[in-house]
Amino acid sequence: MYVRMILFIVSCLLVMTGCMKEQEKENKIQSITLINTVHKGENQPPKMIFVDEVIRLKSKFQKEQDITFELTKREYEGNEMLQYTIENKSDNSIPVGFDEGYMIEVLENQKWVSVSFGRNYDGFFMAGYSLKDGQKFTKDLSKVKWLDTGKYRVVKSVFINKDERVDLISDSFNVIKK
Repeated sequence: MYVRMILFIVSCLLVMTGCMKEQEKENKIQSITLINTVHKGENQPPKMIFVDEVIRLKSKFQKEQDITFELTKREYEGNEMLQYTIENKSDNSIPVGFDEGYMIEVLENQKWVSVSFGRNYDGFFMAGYSLKDGQKFTKDLSKVKWLDTGKYRVVKSVFINKDERVDLISDSFNVIKK
């Protein structure tokens, strides 16, 4: 009787130890690489054009709808503020809706990788905005103090027709730490 009980306990301990080792493997942080995606209705990813070390990348949506998403500068240092402008230059009557959320990506090994917001990042409110044709909107994003030296871009989601969400992609910008 005791032998069976001891064998049962030893078997349970071995199984539990194996499960814990498997669980440790799954908990490891994995890096995720984001590559430019193809949006609905597009057959090919947008083409990159290199202009004076600034990467210009517009989605098919930005070109067709004539929506611009631009940063005020191409190079930032230390405590400077990122600022963007969205302009709806289209002549259709469909407004472009968006909130204050955005994503920053860094160019690493020829791929755009999402950047985690730093601990000192202030965050953003989720206010909603709408741009009718011909309207322009300018807003401060955040200070670049928490970004390392490198080449970055901003990706901002906008909403069309209430249901369809597309990403606007800014030209790249450089952060230089002195």
